[in-house]
Amino acid sequence: PPDNAEAQLLLDRALALDPDYAHAHAWKACVLGQTWVNNWCADREATWDRVVAELGTALALDDHDSDVHRILAAVSLTHGDHDQAAYHQQRALALNPNNDLILVQQGELLTWLGRPEDGIEWIKKAMRLNPYHPERFWSHLGRARFGARRYAEAVEALKRVTALDHLHH
Repeated sequence: PPDNAEAQLLLDRALALDPDYAHAHAWKACVLGQTWVNNWCADREATWDRVVAELGTALALDDHDSDVHRILAAVSLTHGDHDQAAYHQQRALALNPNNDLILVQQGELLTWLGRPEDGIEWIKKAMRLNPYHPERFWSHLGRARFGARRYAEAVEALKRVTALDHLHH
């Protein structure tokens, strides 16, 4: 939570310097979304409304920013709107096919859409693209392998996560 709060302050500063910076609006939505997902906010409904508003602003400012679409895909998936998630994910992938965050998210999306074997390949591709990937990539790989009923391999991936949460168990 303290890192999230600091990130919000830095993004507010960026937006004060340039209110038309779509990328900062998208990341503000992402950071606020983390507060929503982790229940670090006092008012979840108001926080969700802010996430949606920031993403609306970001999209209106720059439809060609891959992170805007990547974050819109993630938020759409969280909200259960799989069609919108797929649309924004494909747009992000088309705009920036070499972004490890977009590739790993493609794997996540395919896993949630019932195609975990395909998801595994995208996640592994992201890990090859960025050999210094965030630890959470192991979590995504573990979930995809679990979805593919490759349980021993799922455990192997999840053992690489240093701070397991309730979803990992």
